[in-house]
Amino acid sequence: MGKLHRFTSTAICAVIIAIPIERVAASGAIPQACASSDLAAWTLIERHGEAQSLPPQEIADAFFRVMDARRACKDGRTEESLTIYARVIARLNGTNP
Repeated sequence: MGKLHRFTSTAICAVIIAIPIERVAASGAIPQACASSDLAAWTLIERHGEAQSLPPQEIADAFFRVMDARRACKDGRTEESLTIYARVIARLNGTNP
């Protein structure tokens, strides 16, 4: 039951948070590169969550890293944000940057 609860919580968080980034990007408030990287990272988080192919802690870590990247982008630190996204995506793809 614990694994199902963690997976469900992760999936719900991903859906809740992924929706606003598309709206923010459409408004021009953040660079398109951030929005594209954000979407790529969320897609991987969702896939691994659904497949339960990674430990829940690793998926949770990716979730929090994406939140860090999102804050950095919002604060105008685009390069830092893109670096964080790249590391998250590489890790979820099974490669290390």
